[in-house]
Amino acid sequence: MTASRDVRAATTVAVVLVLAAAVAGVLLLRDGGPTVAVAGEASAAGAGAGPVSTGPAAIAGGVVATASCTSAPSRAADGTPTSFDAGNAVDGRMDTAWRCDGDGVGDRLVLRLPRSGRVSQLTIVPGYAKTDQADGSDRYAQNRRISGLTVDTRDGPPTAVSLDPSPTRRAAQTVRFPAAETDTVTLTITSSVPGAPVGTQPASDRVAISEVTFPELR
Repeated sequence: MTASRDVRAATTVAVVLVLAAAVAGVLLLRDGGPTVAVAGEASAAGAGAGPVSTGPAAIAGGVVATASCTSAPSRAADGTPTSFDAGNAVDGRMDTAWRCDGDGVGDRLVLRLPRSGRVSQLTIVPGYAKTDQADGSDRYAQNRRISGLTVDTRDGPPTAVSLDPSPTRRAAQTVRFPAAETDTVTLTITSSVPGAPVGTQPASDRVAISEVTFPELR
């Protein structure tokens, strides 16, 4: 009798374990399966949590940025600290920017791609495309905007390009250049236009890039 009861108990435990595993599998499938985070990409669970960061240079889509200069941190109208590191130009956000003091002529933004690949275009927002949420200040109009730069893929001479510095055109602009197989693209500023006073605030003599992307690498 004891052996029979032991067999029945073991059978009951096995059935319970099988049912538990089945329920867990159904729940996992219902939720879309496990979430896997890949470096340089936002996981589903991390949506809305902000850009991925690897210290001084932020990453979006695997592009890592460094620069020849960086403006000192400042504060938004509500007192929130604001930094202007090179990584801000590739963090997937329009309200952040890489920024340098002055007109920017000769300043460089170096973009290391996640892998060597063929590129022939990029998109760029050639200014600080932020509207301050605290007081509505238009930082794009207030700061300098880039009107010219060169694109160097290390495959032939740099390509000179012109950009529209209009304060009302803050959307990304497409820049095309000779196709090249490369893992590094360097942008060097050749000209910019002054910003303008915004409300009671003076113009900011600083140049910025809010975002750079490489559509062909997506």
